[in-house]
Amino acid sequence: MALEYYYRYVVVEIQPKGLAMKYLPLLGALLLYATPAIATDVVYVACDATLLTKVIDPKTSEVLDSFSENDTKVYKINTKASTIENKDSFFAQYRDKEIGIKIKDGQLTYSLKNLNGAFVDMKLKFNPPGHISGNGGGKMLKDDKNYNIKMSLNGNCKNSNSAAYSSQ
Repeated sequence: MALEYYYRYVVVEIQPKGLAMKYLPLLGALLLYATPAIATDVVYVACDATLLTKVIDPKTSEVLDSFSENDTKVYKINTKASTIENKDSFFAQYRDKEIGIKIKDGQLTYSLKNLNGAFVDMKLKFNPPGHISGNGGGKMLKDDKNYNIKMSLNGNCKNSNSAAYSSQ
């Protein structure tokens, strides 16, 4: 039995000899499983991260307060649409919204800014899952006084699923 390969409209015929034909399906399976590709357009990762927040006096630049929050966030990454979504984002204004991202070498990045000066910059290694880091900031009004807020995020991610994402 001959195998045919089409290359630029030319048919190339290969005649396997002896035992080689028996091992052809095994070779195909090994190549398929060894390929580091994403099987679907949607990938879920769970990231254990620490968010450090600093409250700063805008007039003196003095850090008035700082606190950290540890949590696990599950992200939904659509590699085809180049978007990321999180139902319980550390950054409140981006919760449950698709955000446009750039993807390169299994890592996503995004930078967002709004008209009020708030910003978020983030990097997340998702294929294979790895480090997550980000920075954010903005302004806060409390008791008729303005404050600057600076945030930094660091952690590690692992594979997850749609059930974990939905249950956030």
